[in-house]
Amino acid sequence: MLRFFCVWFIQGGSGKLNKRTCKSIFRKLPKSILLCYISMKRKVLVIFIVLLSTGRGHCHCSFPSASESDSTYTKHYLTPLLEVGGINGMVWAFDRFILRQPYASISIRSIENNLRQGFLWDNDKLSTNMFFHPYNGGLYYSAARSSNLGYGTSVIYALAGSLMWEIALENEPPSINDLLATTIGGAAMGEVMVRLSGWLMANKSQSAVVNISALLLSPTSWINSHLYAQQQQPMPLKINAKINNTMILTPGTAQYQFSVSANARYGNFFATANTKPFDAFESTIGIAVYPKPTLKEFITVGSLYSTEMNDYRHGSIILGLYQHFDYFDSKAIGDDATYMLSTPVAASVGICLNSETDNISTNASIYMKVIGLGAVESDHYHNIDRNYNMGQGVGSQINLSANYRNKAAINIALYQYVIYTFKGFDGEEQDLPLHDLYLNSQGNISMANTLVIKSELKYFLSNRLFLSAEANYFFRHTQYKYFPVAKKNILEISFGIGGAF
Repeated sequence: MLRFFCVWFIQGGSGKLNKRTCKSIFRKLPKSILLCYISMKRKVLVIFIVLLSTGRGHCHCSFPSASESDSTYTKHYLTPLLEVGGINGMVWAFDRFILRQPYASISIRSIENNLRQGFLWDNDKLSTNMFFHPYNGGLYYSAARSSNLGYGTSVIYALAGSLMWEIALENEPPSINDLLATTIGGAAMGEVMVRLSGWLMANKSQSAVVNISALLLSPTSWINSHLYAQQQQPMPLKINAKINNTMILTPGTAQYQFSVSANARYGNFFATANTKPFDAFESTIGIAVYPKPTLKEFITVGSLYSTEMNDYRHGSIILGLYQHFDYFDSKAIGDDATYMLSTPVAASVGICLNSETDNISTNASIYMKVIGLGAVESDHYHNIDRNYNMGQGVGSQINLSANYRNKAAINIALYQYVIYTFKGFDGEEQDLPLHDLYLNSQGNISMANTLVIKSELKYFLSNRLFLSAEANYFFRHTQYKYFPVAKKNILEISFGIGGAF
């Protein structure tokens, strides 16, 4: 019965559910087993029942290459709508009947109260608000994107999924920041999920490892890839992965951390024209393993539209619009060495330059950002699970890299964020621990100026294996309206070994 439900769900709920229908679909799929993909609000995930390929059967990727015309492919509107509703319904059911979470006890009255109350600024953890909500938004988005719908249409599906959850499936006030992060941040994360999952599914081997990796990257894309018979032509992809041993230095303290990280560069930022969103993107993720497992960083920049300004003998200059998603969190290493910052909703105008000679290749990029939603560590705001301020602002980013004959390389990145927190509350009482669900505050009224400098030197032992040395610097200067100026600076020094693929 469970198998029949899974087949009906991935069909989009259309047609009669009978053995003949199920058998016809299973014949089209590779040899399969059932897998439960589980995810919980606030703790990470969403229940998802899917069919996992274990054989070497051929799999078709479902969404069109962004460099090709969308009109070439059949667009599917109903299936992703049902998938978005199914994701929310299963998460709510898990929260309500398995976890028995109070916020999942809903009724018509709770929906009316949410509509009457309106949207507030909530008080969840940084990881919940600024990473896992965008992740769930990425599931909504990828359901539509992998059904051959375009970037803008897929954003609408992410918005619909977020509105459904915020208004109808919780008895807590709907959240402004969740709506923004899930919709816009979900688009950035979802596009990365869809592209990387599609790239894996275009792999001719179609081994179990490849299928599992594609499934974990984007469950909805994996499901839809078995529904639509279309072959994606993926862009070039370069991946670097490494393990690091890090020493974290603050005034008077030194702490150690062990972490793993990966960087993916998809497409070509210096192509003559990237006219479709995320035809080119770069994404980096870092996970701390010791002393406490946690997400350390997630940095993504994707091209929304670009055009060539100048083409010269050894390179080119590209002008474009870009979407950004930055996330930094060091909570695993203690309060003294904490830095917290995220900008899930950000866009920029940028210029990218490259130069190629016989001995050395260099790249440079400059981005001027507008931040629609940002979060930065607070020295005074403590309400429920939140210890950071939210707000809007501006920023800039500079990237420089040089590679000498594939023997040595240097990478330098500079990030600046100025985040203004406008909606707070007055008085010294804001320095006290609070537990007010309806506070509706961005945090302490302030202006936070944060600078992040990341530098890395690589030495290649072979074409694929390299040694790495990094120095990263974090500096925050926060000017509060009701408190003295606060400053914090942290230096990280890392040594690692990695591979290029």
